[in-house]
Amino acid sequence: MLKKIRIANDLIGYSMGRSSEERLLKFFSEGRFKCERVLQSKEGREVKLVEIEGKRYILKRERARGALDSLLGSKALMTYRNLLKLRGRGFKRVFDIHFVVEKKRGVSIEETYILMEYIEGHPPTTVEEYERVMEAIRELHSLGCYHGDCKPKNFIIREGEVYLIDSKFKRGWSLSLGKCKDVLRLQRRTKENLPIKKYFKGYRFSPAYYLAILLIYKKEIINGAEFLKEVL
Repeated sequence: MLKKIRIANDLIGYSMGRSSEERLLKFFSEGRFKCERVLQSKEGREVKLVEIEGKRYILKRERARGALDSLLGSKALMTYRNLLKLRGRGFKRVFDIHFVVEKKRGVSIEETYILMEYIEGHPPTTVEEYERVMEAIRELHSLGCYHGDCKPKNFIIREGEVYLIDSKFKRGWSLSLGKCKDVLRLQRRTKENLPIKKYFKGYRFSPAYYLAILLIYKKEIINGAEFLKEVL
C-alpha cells in the first residue's frame, strides 16, 4: 500500500514508505538534486536525468488536469499503482518508481512529478533485439496492460534483457485497442522488417486491430494500400 506524506504546504508525496524513499522525497522538496541533462522538454512535460547523492535517476514533470485529477486521481499515481500490480504478478521488465509527488493549488492538482530508476543501456538495434522487445510486449499484454507509446527509444536493452520505459502501463476499457496500437506503432516506427505476424497473428481477428490500422496508418492510407502487406 502506498504511503501518503505531506512534504510541503503544496506538495503531497506517495511512496512505499521506505526510509530511502522518504530521504529522496526530502532531497526533492529541498531542491537538492543536480540536473545532468534535459532528455525531453515540451509543453506540459519535462524529463530530466538528475543526480542525488552520486546516483542517477529520471525525474519526470507533467502538467496535471486540475480538479479532474483531484477527483479521479493523477496519471502519475495511476502509473505507480499499475507498475506495482505488474511487479506483484512477476513482471520484471519495468523500472522502479521511488516516489510520486503532486503539487496542489487549493483543491486542484497543478503538476505531478515521478522519480524513477535510471536504466542504463541502449535501444534495440537488431532484429534479434526487436524480437525480445516483442516478447516483452506480448508478456505485458497477457497481464492485462498495454504500453501506449511503442517506439524504439522506449525500450532499453541491458545485459540482453528488455526493459520498458516511459509507459503508464494502462489497463481498462481501452485494453483491446491499446494492445493493437502497441503492435502497429512498433511496426510503423521501426526500419527493420519485423516478424509481427509471428508474435501477434491472433490480433488480426479482432475488430480493434483494424480500427488501430486506421488510427496509426492514416497518412499511409491516403497514399495507397501498399503498406497493408506489413500489417495484414
